[in-house]
Formats: sequence, structure tokens, C-alpha cells
Amino acid sequence: PGQSPAGPSLLLAEQARRASLDELASLRSVVALAGEGYTATEARVTQLVGASPHGALARLVGSADPAALERLLVSAPALARALLVQQSAPDALADELTRTLLLPIGAAAQAQARLFAAMQPRERRRFALLHPALVAALAAAPASDRFAASRVLIAAALGQSLQARAQLGPGPALQRVERRIALQQRLLDEQVVLRHPDGTTTRHPHQVLNFDPTGDGRILEVIGDLSRARHLAVYVPGTGSDLDRYADSFDGMTPFAAADPGLAVVLWQNADHPDQPFDDPLAAPAPSALLDPAGLVSGVQQYAREHVLAAAYRDSADAAGPVLAADVAGLRVAMPAAVDLTVLGHSYGGSIVGSAEAHGMVADRVVHVASAGAYVGDVREYASASTQRFSMTAYDDPIRLVQGHGAFDAAARLRTMLPTPLDPLAPTAASLATLAVGGAGQIGHGLDPDLIPGVVRLDTGVHDDGRLVRGHSSMFEPGSTAWRNLLAVMTKGEVSVLQPQLWSSHLETLGAAVTLPGGAVMGGTTMRLLPPRYVIDRSPYDDPAYRAPVLDLG
Repeated sequence: PGQSPAGPSLLLAEQARRASLDELASLRSVVALAGEGYTATEARVTQLVGASPHGALARLVGSADPAALERLLVSAPALARALLVQQSAPDALADELTRTLLLPIGAAAQAQARLFAAMQPRERRRFALLHPALVAALAAAPASDRFAASRVLIAAALGQSLQARAQLGPGPALQRVERRIALQQRLLDEQVVLRHPDGTTTRHPHQVLNFDPTGDGRILEVIGDLSRARHLAVYVPGTGSDLDRYADSFDGMTPFAAADPGLAVVLWQNADHPDQPFDDPLAAPAPSALLDPAGLVSGVQQYAREHVLAAAYRDSADAAGPVLAADVAGLRVAMPAAVDLTVLGHSYGGSIVGSAEAHGMVADRVVHVASAGAYVGDVREYASASTQRFSMTAYDDPIRLVQGHGAFDAAARLRTMLPTPLDPLAPTAASLATLAVGGAGQIGHGLDPDLIPGVVRLDTGVHDDGRLVRGHSSMFEPGSTAWRNLLAVMTKGEVSVLQPQLWSSHLETLGAAVTLPGGAVMGGTTMRLLPPRYVIDRSPYDDPAYRAPVLDLG
């Protein structure tokens, strides 16, 4: 190298490389020391809280100015967590507000609103900071106080996550905690930027109404400016909606709030949504479990029902519907009377919205977006007959395989999905599947959303480049007939109405695709199964000049 013109440059580069590695090693040492310091601080805070009298911490910070108290709790996650761990002394107002949760949803919202209206703003904010879990759970509490309470809950969760990270080694558990930490820090520190059609932008912090990190996690967040809102939309996403996937749902809703400054969107994940298949791996049974075959079978059935096939069951919708109904009732009371309200449910979220309607939810408009079902078999089970209802499903959406179906017609439905030679196997396969999983009465999501009496079927249409809107989620991509229809329903604009007689599709049965020459399987070929799927044969957009009929909701 000394005889090459590049020799001196290579030598300098190598020296720089070694210097960089030395710097990285030093930084690792600093990070390790900081981590040890944090762990020691957490341990000290925990020790002091545990040794202090009951309610002493709450009494100490409760005398602070509300604004200063909020800054203190949010900037000191260990302190926020300690405040939640050490419950405050008995509080008559807290007890009275807690009792409202036992009332019917309408009465509960009105009672909460009266109790909060009797408080002075500073007193109310201090109460929210000292009782954050309670205030965040009260749907009719003033939104600004719920925002402050939720920031304390997020800070407390961050403190717990940081402590957990310090105790974990490399692996999936640490990766999950790292994702939670990143989300919690974004919720506390990030500014939400909305770019409006006129070129202006608005910024605001994350406006979280409720937050619970336990299990898959729950969150309820407002996107937009509630003080300017003329329209409020509540969006309920579908299967697999948890804190780990929250960013995707949030990113999908921000363009709607940005499109109209008079629209605020509430992203609702305030219940336990069903898991995606195999989100939680099946744990190996203990040796003792092998001696109890019945218990082992029951455990496998439970795992399949809760984690593999959870979306097929109404279980989550049964539990989530009443929570959504209460949240919507509270929002209607907390918002000005002039604000109209739309509730949208995508995929499994449609079943949750239907459950909420069956449990007393009243909204101006309800939209089933590629919905699993209306939850009920008869819309007379819904609380409101005056709600205007809409549905939207792409013609090749796989959700069509299950809309309006359940265990009662499983054999007939399976027969349509299998190749003709396999038709005789359909009844046996359906019976075995139902028997193996159990809970047949809970399978299915009621009426096909397109068949709700009086429903307005919205056109999915095309993207701006002329491609048909296809599949299960592409209607949330801005710049399409479907996206503009959803925005128009939220803002009482003009919607494009579907003309079903101009569309046709067919169901292709289960098949296999063979590629030649392929890989090393089957003598140089590869083969993969093709699930049953709908194929669009004809649409009115085959004619570039086609325009769907328009309905003005204003």
C-alpha cells in the first residue's frame, strides 16, 4: 500500500475508522451509566412512595398550580407513575363521579356534565390531574381536562415502560417495550401537523381522551380542532387494532381532519379489538396438562377463539359496543349542540358500531366501511330509527365472503368456496370446524351491511389515476371516489351513490397456482394455494365518461 497513490488515503481512513469505533465505545459506556442511573432513581422513587403515608404524595403535589403540576407530572414519568400507584385519600366528588358509570349511558353523560359544570376551571383541572384514570374514563368530562388527565396516564405508562426496558435483555419482549416507549414519547412530545387544502397548516399536540397500556392497549384520540369543529366523526378500526398498530390508523385519519378545518375526527380504540391470527403465539402446554385431555382441548379451543379466529366471533363486539355507546353519548353532551356526529366502522369495527347502536348509541350518521356486519339481524334492535346509514364495500373485497353469514350456513357457504369435486366434503368440514372451535352461536356478525333497510350504498369508484378502488382498505387512500365519499359523509357534503346494477363479479373457488420451472419442490416446480376470492367482471368505470349519481347530504 505504501507504493500505491491510494496508500496514504487508505491509512488515514483506517485511523479515522478506529477513532470512530473508540467514540462509539465511549458512547455505549455513557448510555450504560445513564441506564444504571435511571434504574437507581426509579428504585429510589418507588421506595420513597412505598414508605410515605397513604395519599401523602397526592396531597403534596395537589397544592401546586394546575399548569405547573401538569408540567411536573408529564416531565417526570416516575412521579406520574408513583401518583397512580399511591391512590389519593377518599374523595367525595370522585366517588360521586364513579357512581355515574353505573347509570344508563344518557343519564350518565348528563350527570357527569352537571358535576363538572359545578367546578371552577382551575379546580376541575387539578382534579383531573390528581384523578387521571377516572377523568379520562368519563365520556362527558370536558375534553381539555381529559387531554390533561391522559397526558399523566401516558407519562405514567412511559415510566413503567422505561423501568421494564432496564430489566429486559434482547428479545421480542424488549422489542415490544421499545415500540411502546416510542409511541408514548410521540404522544407526549410530537406535534400533529395538518396541511389544509388552502395551503395553510395547523399544529397541535396529541389530544388523547383516554389511554390504557395494559394488554393490547386502549386509546382514544381527537385529530383536529374541537373548538372550531362543526362536524365530529368517530372512527372505529377493525381486527388487530392495538397500540402497536396505532400509528397506521392515526396516519389514515389525519388526511380527513386536514381536508376540512371544521371537521374533528376521534380515533376510537377504547376497547379490546380481536387479535389478528397468531398475534399471540400458542404457549407449549405444561407436562401436567398432557394428563388432562379435556382441559387441553378446551385450552386449544379458547386459544383459537381468542387469537386465531377471534374476528369470526361477536365476543369483542359484545364488550366494545356498550363502551362505544357511552363514549359517543358523552361526546354529544360535551360538544356544542350544533355539531353533527358521524360514526364509522371499518371491517370488525362495523360490528362494534352495530353493537353500540344496539346498546343505545345515537348518531346523526353511521357508515359501515367494508364492514363485517351490522351486528344485529334486524335493525329494529337499534336504538335510533332516525340515524342515516351508509355502507361501502369494494366488489373484490374478501370481507364479502363472510358478510351476512355465520355458523348456521357454514356448510352452504363453504360449498361455494370449494372446487366442485370437493363439494361433498363441505358439510363434514364445516361441522368439524365448528365443533373444534366451539361457540357456534357467536360466529358471524349479523345482517349484511348492504342490506340494512334504507341504507345508502356509497360508490367505491376509482383512484384519481383511473384505477378501480379495490380490496379491503384502499378506500382510506386520499384521492379516490371512496375517500371523498367518506369525507362527504363526515361533513354533510355530496356523496356518489353506487349503482349495483352496473357492477358484476364472480367468486373464484379455492385453487392452486403452479409456476414452472420454479424451485426445488415437486421436480422443479413451485405450487401455492389461492384462497377463494371475488373477481370484478364489469364496472361502470369501464366507460371513462361515467359519473355516478350524486346525493347532497346538506
